[in-house]
Amino acid sequence: AQARGLAVLVENAGNNSLIDPNGTVWAYPAWLYRAPYNSHGVTYGTDDAALNQVEGYGGEHREFTERWHHQQQIREAVGEPLLDDLMFLKPVLATFAFALVPPFRSVDASSDTTVQLTVEGFAGGQWSVIREGSGWALRVGRTDAPTASVSMDQDTAWRMYVRALDPAEIEGRARLEGDVRLAARILDAFGLVS
Repeated sequence: AQARGLAVLVENAGNNSLIDPNGTVWAYPAWLYRAPYNSHGVTYGTDDAALNQVEGYGGEHREFTERWHHQQQIREAVGEPLLDDLMFLKPVLATFAFALVPPFRSVDASSDTTVQLTVEGFAGGQWSVIREGSGWALRVGRTDAPTASVSMDQDTAWRMYVRALDPAEIEGRARLEGDVRLAARILDAFGLVS
């Protein structure tokens, strides 16, 4: 076991369990760290059927982000430190990135139109929504010469995905460049599954 802030990480048989100070055990498999954020240049599908074909994506990721979000809410309410270290925030942001595609489904654009999100900070990364054929796809990593781009810090990003900030505040904390109409669609991403 190794101390990690307010929690203890226990590794066993390829799985990680997080035990918080109240004795609650959070278990999540090691693949959480392999997909989706660690696959630069790989294009992921845009619907649930395609997402479920991505190794490790599915109910486990959704469960992890839901539990993480509930912990964030509780910790903010009682003034405890947030779970915003690399171990938690990196896979949360990577999972939430799948929510970037749905706001574009009704947007008509020419092929190869690209809208890039850059999340700044140690847990950040870059993701792009790219028009391919008649749909949109998610690409992990930097894209050369995007049609539009949005940059924000990692705190703004996770709060955007869970709608903890109103749209005007998100826009005020983000930098939109290029085709602002397309860039603004990024701000509509909602990462939680109800």
